[in-house]
Amino acid sequence: MNKIAIFCLLLFYLSVGLADTVSDSNRLFNWAETKYPQLFSPGGAESFELLGYWVRYYPQTDTYVGTQNNSVYVYGDVFGGLLYINELDVLMQDVERAGSTVNLSDYLPLQVGNSWNFIEYTASDTTEFSRHQILATEQIEGLTVFQDAYFENQNELTEATLLAVQDERFHYVGERRFVQDDNLIPGLYLFDPSLSVPLLISVGDMYRGDSSLVIPQGNRFDLSWSFQFRAHADNVSLQSGRVYEDCISFILSQTVLSETSRDLVWLCKGIGEIKSVETSSGDTEELLDFSLPL
Repeated sequence: MNKIAIFCLLLFYLSVGLADTVSDSNRLFNWAETKYPQLFSPGGAESFELLGYWVRYYPQTDTYVGTQNNSVYVYGDVFGGLLYINELDVLMQDVERAGSTVNLSDYLPLQVGNSWNFIEYTASDTTEFSRHQILATEQIEGLTVFQDAYFENQNELTEATLLAVQDERFHYVGERRFVQDDNLIPGLYLFDPSLSVPLLISVGDMYRGDSSLVIPQGNRFDLSWSFQFRAHADNVSLQSGRVYEDCISFILSQTVLSETSRDLVWLCKGIGEIKSVETSSGDTEELLDFSLPL
């Protein structure tokens, strides 16, 4: 009998109804993914109902975490099968202590000259290197926008993400492309309106919206998006062995022309992005080093 079948059978005998604590369960799962990535990976898995439990499954570590009523369970070989952990309300105290509210601007240092070097691990087991650098600012739709440029192989400028902080909100304005990429011609790609969230956010906050993607030819395409603040962790470890303190993670999803992208991103206070995962492909980008001149 395979592991999924065994897990379902165990849940069948233990199930007494789906908990009314879905929100707290999701917050706990988010926190556990960030705190214990060696047990629950890849992060950003979807929660679902299974025989009266609210669960998440992590294929990389072949583990489950789930809640039923006020009880929290994990399942997998590493746990010796099904294991009761604690009561949900008790564990939520640890989640709350991890830090509930932050200012996004503390985790996204936008200043011309800032740069970050990354290593990229692809699903095909190849590694590549890239560089992000804040090149300049420009005015777009009344916003002072920072060009967060992306350099393939650390020296080939291909595109820039356009970001702004104004009126107590963080704005993802769009992208400026510098080279031809498949069907994307060089030019300005803008969100109208920008994808915007408050600077002060709390663990578990979810923001959703509708916008339009305006491409250089002037055409508009409907776009929907969501932003979820997943967790606030004391530290996050990378594959290189580096450990960064005071980190937050969020998921940004965008759907346009029936295509959905979903990125899981970790930011470190005073540093910026340290890791991102494209959840559909598993491609991962991790920070190697950075320079933040005053």
